[in-house]
Amino acid sequence: MGTSAFAGGITYLGQKENTLSLQVKHVDISDSGLDSSTVYGLSYAINKDLGEPGAWGMRYGIEFNYGKMDFSNKSGDTTYTEFSWQIAPTYTFNCGARAYAGGKIGYVGFSDDITSNNDSKNGYILAGIAGVEYPVKKHIVVGAEVEVGSTYVDTESYSTTTFGGYIGYKF
Repeated sequence: MGTSAFAGGITYLGQKENTLSLQVKHVDISDSGLDSSTVYGLSYAINKDLGEPGAWGMRYGIEFNYGKMDFSNKSGDTTYTEFSWQIAPTYTFNCGARAYAGGKIGYVGFSDDITSNNDSKNGYILAGIAGVEYPVKKHIVVGAEVEVGSTYVDTESYSTTTFGGYIGYKF
């Protein structure tokens, strides 16, 4: 194991760690006519680093989230579906905790129109992410994550803030 330097960055040749997690997130899509709501999901992440304190590495992940959101400007609700990808540099602390910060992009869909022109139910999300996870047992991790970005539907953009936690199985 080790690192190799090249122009413009560092390639990490250490271990690969997979984590499958159950997550709960609170999503606030500002000015969309939707109340903030809790969604539930699954995520799969690959962490590649030297697996030791002080190691830098990379995190690659995919996630699926689903939940119901109430309309604040009319009666009824809509389902929220998200499928997204994330990438982030990581750093492992002496206590074993791993911090990461990067970005995500993905698909979002609603079962009812949320835009003012009622023209579209699908769009995408683009956000910055930051999180930390901690190994509580050999194969179990817990983590917390926050996301700040925008949800784009049709020609409209909505500021989006998400925070939540997860518990995962590491293999």
